[in-house]
Amino acid sequence: MLVNTKLLWLAAALALAACDQRPAETRPPAHVAAPTIDVARLAADRAALDDAHARCKARAADATPELCAAAAEATRRRFSGSASVNVPAPAAPNLGDANR
Repeated sequence: MLVNTKLLWLAAALALAACDQRPAETRPPAHVAAPTIDVARLAADRAALDDAHARCKARAADATPELCAAAAEATRRRFSGSASVNVPAPAAPNLGDANR
């Protein structure tokens, strides 16, 4: 009975140790720092923000939790108006000869 208990604990420890392991080829190198995500740039660039949201929604391999959090913060900033968003000014109407 004692051997079975030790074997059970060993199996449980091995299973827990293997749960969160990624293959070596998908792990980033230890000497490479994670890129920082510029929330202000995402908020100002609608195409980049849409791309980030699409990658997060599709759970793409390169959609890190940091990218998804930055995309959410950029969307919040755009919605609340606290981001400097480049929106083109509306064109003035061409009144032609009506003002003469």
